[in-house]
Amino acid sequence: MTTTYLDIGAVRVQSYLGRWPSLAGRRAGSALLQQHLSADSPGLQHQLQGRARKNTDAGTVDSVLSVTVEDGVNPEVLARDLLTFLRLALPAAELTAVWASAPDYVAAFPLMQQKVRNGHAVESVPVDSGFPLLKRCDLCRIDAAVTTVRLPEGEASACADCALRADAPRESPSELRLRSESGRATASTFEALSALGADRKKNHVAHVLADGNGFGQFFAALARSGLPKDAVSAALHDAAFEALLQAESMLALDQPPLSRVLPHLVGGDDLFVTVPASDGWAFVRTYLDEFDRLVAEAVRAAGPTLPIPTASAAIVIAHRAWPVNSAIDLAEALLRRAKNHGGGVRSTIAWLEVTRRGADPDAGFMPIGLDELEEWYPHLGPLAELAPSSRHRLESLLADDTVGHLDARRSATRMGIDRIAYPPVASWRLAAALDISRWWRP
Repeated sequence: MTTTYLDIGAVRVQSYLGRWPSLAGRRAGSALLQQHLSADSPGLQHQLQGRARKNTDAGTVDSVLSVTVEDGVNPEVLARDLLTFLRLALPAAELTAVWASAPDYVAAFPLMQQKVRNGHAVESVPVDSGFPLLKRCDLCRIDAAVTTVRLPEGEASACADCALRADAPRESPSELRLRSESGRATASTFEALSALGADRKKNHVAHVLADGNGFGQFFAALARSGLPKDAVSAALHDAAFEALLQAESMLALDQPPLSRVLPHLVGGDDLFVTVPASDGWAFVRTYLDEFDRLVAEAVRAAGPTLPIPTASAAIVIAHRAWPVNSAIDLAEALLRRAKNHGGGVRSTIAWLEVTRRGADPDAGFMPIGLDELEEWYPHLGPLAELAPSSRHRLESLLADDTVGHLDARRSATRMGIDRIAYPPVASWRLAAALDISRWWRP
């Protein structure tokens, strides 16, 4: 017996959220996606009545609606009807609908991914006003203004999408869920968030983007295996949020009233959060370790021969006023570097501090594997405690192409920091380790 599954999701989500570039606008956009791409919303319940029902086998993902189609209902007709409805509710979002029939959702999922890759999904894109004489929206500066909205800072001319955001809740679904689970509220601004950081610099934040490795291959193998699927599927869908909770809890050692984690998007194997800059590496180390552990436990419980997915991450460290849209673009480029370095299998991290090195992803250091980071861990603390003069001297030596490795090591010995700068670690790269240690929190 087969069931037809239909998924409708927003694509290029970060670009959509960033149309209104303020943090409040991103939160409102995220809330709108969750509100309208939920089978529990009143508007969609009316559209789905007698035609489809909520897919309980799918996990909670902020930007995806997943339903099972009733027998005798044409999934393409249903998809186009839902896209028409959603176009009014989410006027600026890019939406994709795809469906497949299979014995269960685990088997249907890779089939739907393949259809998307082959260009067989149904797409719905925003309609450009195409009328240059109309006033542009004061908020996104992209579409034509169609109305006026009242904001805390005053009135503004707004396009259809920004007008909806102006009335939407100012907390993302991920924020609400984290607050419910942790008992801590999230910071309302990047300024408040950065102030929670260490004493060195309280005006920088770390934007963290993470994504799974090998999940498509895993679900395809699981579908072919004939093994029970429900338990492992549910565990994997919740892995990102469970790992987020563990990382958030680790950072909250002193139990502050505000969480050190500001989540923007969490679901499935995707995550985008912002933390104080001094917590960026600690968060990523814990998050990836917990995510990989949770996934490995779920997969091994399902079947010892199944491939085990992992996750990789990108860290963008920047001044709190640096545009988050720019941070997203850079993080996506860094994440591609991390995944390529890890061969799409190994948990790998790419990073860049914009203030010191600019926004060119190729200006960053070679990505580091999570296993390497664990090997480096005991030695990064002493590096972080180096006197500024010693650190500057080492960085200058390493940046000088005329100075060889042996000369740099001799200089470190003369400064009395040879053991700190060159520990017995086979994969040690001092320049990269120094860069990491600038924002290292043991």
